[in-house]
This record gives sequence, structure tokens and C-alpha cells, in this order.
Amino acid sequence: MNTKRSFVFILGKPLLNSVSDLPVAELQPGQEELWDAYVHRSPGAGFFHLAGWRRVLEKTYGHETRYLTVGDGGEVRGILPLFIVRSRIFGTHVSSTPGGILATDECAGQALLQAGIAIAESVDAEIFLLTGGTRLWDGNLITVQRHCTQRLALPADPTQLWKSISRHKRKNVNTAERAGLSVVFGGEAHIDFFYEVFSHNLRDLGTPMFGKALLRNILSEFPEQTRILVVKQGERPVGSLLLFVLDGVVYAQWAASFRDSFSARPNDLLYWEMLRWACRQGYHCCDMGRSQWGSGPYAFKELWGAKTHPLYYQYFIRRGVEIPDLDLKVDRVLKYRLAIRTWQRLPVGITRRIGPYFRKYLYPL
Repeated sequence: MNTKRSFVFILGKPLLNSVSDLPVAELQPGQEELWDAYVHRSPGAGFFHLAGWRRVLEKTYGHETRYLTVGDGGEVRGILPLFIVRSRIFGTHVSSTPGGILATDECAGQALLQAGIAIAESVDAEIFLLTGGTRLWDGNLITVQRHCTQRLALPADPTQLWKSISRHKRKNVNTAERAGLSVVFGGEAHIDFFYEVFSHNLRDLGTPMFGKALLRNILSEFPEQTRILVVKQGERPVGSLLLFVLDGVVYAQWAASFRDSFSARPNDLLYWEMLRWACRQGYHCCDMGRSQWGSGPYAFKELWGAKTHPLYYQYFIRRGVEIPDLDLKVDRVLKYRLAIRTWQRLPVGITRRIGPYFRKYLYPL
């Protein structure tokens, strides 16, 4: 069955003025613990909701950040981490980090949404965007739903997990082990290799690569919650995976392997060793990361037994009528497809030099 989905729709009615009576404030220096405490106790929270991403964005890109909280009586009822992107070429837009609004109730969420749109108006941004949320927010928003995330519940015993995954995956892991592949865990020492393999992968996909500074700043900000896995064939590294950990959930953020090693199934071994490690650490869930519906990565993750959850991209467009979604443009507009094909033919060294510029202004995270 083809599960690929792509649709756009407009939700709801104009925002109600009454929700603005809830006080919305900006996060102040020294309040990060209060912010993160709310993230830790909220069931719908993700790793990108943590306050530390504010410093990562500011250090890496120099983007202005506006981290909003809403509550009453001293109690936090919701948060919205925003950053402002200004470019002479691409214009100005206000975007959330992945996950968007995190709120205890609808009223708090609407207050944050209204405040975010007000910020977009105050800086004369063309677009306000809630990125990759798992919850739909009502309002005068355009919603694009092309992506999903896949989550796998983890047992305490990795042996039980091994028995539960598909026969196809077990066969691939065994193939990798017979080919002499092994996986090592580390951190900052593995940044250079991760960057090497992932930049090749993104070039082949036609996607600009971020700068190495992003990786350094992530590991500096979250040293205890970040791991880099490297899969080796003998002494030669052939693939790598970056993961995050938050409150019993392990997030497989980015993974890639060299194409000439694909027959040895390095990605299967990377994911299996990550899952086995997560079970032994007592984590209860693995978020296997964002994929397009029906894509190759989607099928890869589905075979592990992961369950699919939609991700929503919700836009408030202040000017213009075109949906600012690059995936949609690639599907519909020839010049974008040609741009991707051109990028795929560039030497990796060139894409590493110019890629970070596009990442900064188009999709920093």
C-alpha cells in the first residue's frame, strides 16, 4: 500500500481576542531552569523544546531568538521557542524550533500563537511558521502535512526487542556483523567523521549541508544528552548517527553511510546498536526521526516496528499567496528540480563551503 501523503489545508476561524488576556512573556536570563522544568513534565515535549537551543541558534547563526512563555499565578502553561531569520535574498520570517507550541491547554496555546504572529508583524516578516508539531493549532493558518515521525516502544530487555523486529531487519543486522562491521559510541571526537559522511549524503540528496559549528555547539550545550555513533568496517569508518536523549526517549536525529558500503547494511547495524543501547539504559521509546510519507527512510523505519505520527507545518502568511514549502516547490516547479540536480553534481567540498549559507536562511535545524 502506498502511504505517501501530501496535502495542504486551512484550519479554523480567526483567532479570538479573549485568549490574549493570558499573560505572555519572554524568557529572561536565569529562567532557563523554569523553562526546562516545564519541558520535562510535559508529555508532548521534544528535544528541540529545551532552552539550550536558544544558545545554539545564537552562537551558530546569530539569529535573534524570542522564547515565549504563558501562564498565570506563576505557573507555566505553555512555551513557544522562536527565532527570526532576516535575509536580503530570502526575506524575513519568524519560525519555531521543531515541535512548535508546547502548551497545557488550548487557551494557553492560542495565546502563544497570537503572540508569535504579533512578533512577525512587529518585525515585518512575510511568514510565521510553526515547525514540525505533533498537534494542530486552530486559527487562520495554512497547514502542510508531508512529513511524519516514527516511534518505537522499547522493552527493558534487548533480547525481547530483537525477537519483535522484522525478520528482514534481523537478517540485515546479521549481514552487517558477518561483513565485519562494528559500532562505537562517542561524542565530540567523532564530529569530523560524522560531518564527512553526512555532507556526502546531503549532497547526494541535493540538500545544503550545515556548518560544522552547529555540531560543535550542540555537543557543547548538551554534552550528556548527545551521542555520535560510528560504524566501522574493520578500521574504516563507513557510517554515523547523531542521537539525543530526553526523559527516557532517544531521538535518532541524523544518520548516513557511504554508498559504497550499502551492501554491508551499515545503517541497520547503526540503528540496532542504538536501540540495544537504549534498552540497556532503561529508555522506553525511540523517536526514529522525520521522514516523508512513503519515502525510503519511511519504509526503513517502519520495518523496525515503529508507529507513525504526523508532523504538521503551520504557516501564517502575511504577504503573498505562495506556500513557502521547498518540498512542494520541488514537486511542482521545474527550476527547483533543476537546482537540486545541479547541487547533486557539485563537488562535496564546494557544497560544504556554500551550504551553510543556505541552511542559515532556509532551514537552520
